[in-house]
Amino acid sequence: MRRTAALLVAATLLVIGLLAFVAGRSSGPVANEPVANDTVANDELAGAALPVMTSLLPLAWLVDEAGGDRVSASALLTAGDDPHGFTPRPGHVQRLASARLLVMVGGLDDWARRLLPDSKTAPALLVLGELPGLPSPAGHPRHEGHADRDPHLWLDPLLVRDHVLPALVAALVSLDPDGAAYYQARGQALAHELGQLDEQIRDTLNAAHCRYYLAWHDAWSWFAGRYDLEELGIVEHSPGAGASARQLAALVESARRHSVPAILVQPRAGRRNAVTLAKEFSATVVTADPLGDPRDPSRGDYFALMRALAGAFASACGAQQ
Repeated sequence: MRRTAALLVAATLLVIGLLAFVAGRSSGPVANEPVANDTVANDELAGAALPVMTSLLPLAWLVDEAGGDRVSASALLTAGDDPHGFTPRPGHVQRLASARLLVMVGGLDDWARRLLPDSKTAPALLVLGELPGLPSPAGHPRHEGHADRDPHLWLDPLLVRDHVLPALVAALVSLDPDGAAYYQARGQALAHELGQLDEQIRDTLNAAHCRYYLAWHDAWSWFAGRYDLEELGIVEHSPGAGASARQLAALVESARRHSVPAILVQPRAGRRNAVTLAKEFSATVVTADPLGDPRDPSRGDYFALMRALAGAFASACGAQQ
């Protein structure tokens, strides 16, 4: 009897957790079957919530969405930090030492991999950019200034649904097998939400007839590839590697020809120079953030970040001709 009662209580708590997750959200497409990453080892959950570290904030938000109350996720890179020039501090090493799993993309955040201790107590590692079967962003086979593949893969919600989410769920299940049903149910609910998010982004961009864009920094190939946007050019492919005077002149001419109303800039760099360049073709500057900031509700979680990004592109894109 006691065992039966315990099972009933556990089942009730699971249902309550799932209802809380989907409350206020509607449904969409279902995720593919989970794909495990070979670098994630099997282990047992000890203590309360499973401690997970990520390199970047958007990854921590996705882990939180997939893991719910059974996971405690946090990012090594905090709001305002630049992943390109980030220098880890001793505190980052200490935080990582207590984690059971490290999630990173690769390339942009290789500094996180170097923080892992060389011991049996090191956390399991999930590198999203190394997942088997991961495609390249449509129309953008290479990414200047990083590895061969653009590391900003979280900016494609359907890629997250079909590749990243199954890998996250498989990693959490491998470390916490008792929570398998819980993680799988949350993964399915989150897959629905990612499909709906994709539709919302398409509606926003289509309403603005968005097609062409000009960006200060190269971070948008996954987003642009998913939504059929055409990059006219990038002013700065990597920090300190700006376009030549001839290249800038060509960018200005192209922006004029396609009636681009603004240059997309990231919050952490380039705005002053972008304003100067935008004046050359009577344009403005629009901030587009790929990383988010929990202090700002408009981009303080993954879904808010992606909707804000769609709005930024809608304001800065040249219309389809």
